[in-house]
Amino acid sequence: MSVAIVLSLRTTKKANLNIQSFKIDPQSVINSFQDSSQMTVRKIRSCPSIHINKPKGDFKIHKISEVLYNLNFQHRGFENHILIHGTNGQVLSIEGHRNSLNLLREIFDLNKGKSFELTTNSMLFPLDIAQFTKTRNQILADYEGLYKTVSKNQKIIDSMVLKLYGISKIYSNSSTHLQGSNPS
Repeated sequence: MSVAIVLSLRTTKKANLNIQSFKIDPQSVINSFQDSSQMTVRKIRSCPSIHINKPKGDFKIHKISEVLYNLNFQHRGFENHILIHGTNGQVLSIEGHRNSLNLLREIFDLNKGKSFELTTNSMLFPLDIAQFTKTRNQILADYEGLYKTVSKNQKIIDSMVLKLYGISKIYSNSSTHLQGSNPS
């Protein structure tokens, strides 16, 4: 099975690579699952572990809160919730389990400015959050390994090119100066 994964990397000046610096598009991971292991976000409304209030009118996603503790926990039965602010001033509350809400937050964050209805009808959500997390972590670990291999090989190539042209690196403070001789 071939899976197209969208990754982004925030570059830092540190030589250490941290797996947390990689971001992965959750929809790419979910798309790799069989159809029986995914559902549209709209169908979540019928899922007992999440409660989504239906917005009124044309609701466009503007801002998504972090996962918050639900003060109505005893009344509703869900310990956490997120708030989605619309461009029209409406605020939509989604209650559920923390892991599910974190994933929903990522999905809605990628769809800022879009219609809530369009997003819930087209975006996918995994039936098994644990399987989603495991798959995403495996992809990130594979990507981290590839990144380290490419970085190591790039350093070797850089060293060979510098040696080939008689250039040596001289580091002073924060700037790098190249000094070399004419190889001809």
